Amino acid sequence: MKLKSCPFCGSNDIGLNKKKEENMVLKNGTFKIQTVSERFQIKCRNCPCGTYFAFYVEDAIEAWNRRSAASWIPVEDRLPEVPGLYMVTVKNDHERIYSKTAWYHGQGNWFVRQSVTHWMPLPEPPKEDE
Repeated sequence: MKLKSCPFCGSNDIGLNKKKEENMVLKNGTFKIQTVSERFQIKCRNCPCGTYFAFYVEDAIEAWNRRSAASWIPVEDRLPEVPGLYMVTVKNDHERIYSKTAWYHGQGNWFVRQSVTHWMPLPEPPKEDE
């Protein structure tokens, strides 16, 4: 499956990160490392943008390639007019940027620990087939 360019910097230098989750297991009096699961992340190699760690490579690729019709609004340009739940991009202490939902209280206050860089209204929920 082909990866789209980075939605933040436009780079095509995109990579796959794999993270193993391991446990120490005692067998016959010896501790051994046992892989419990692997998780996968798609990440831009040009900027800190990346997906969450997914259980399957296909899910990480789908998350990376998903794009919204709405556009991101930088918090420096404008903040939401009313309090509520919004989709945001945040930058954590390691300068990694990712998306999540966060509650906006008003007057520049977000209920999230990370630094909010951009926001957009949530999309309409799916409609049930009748």
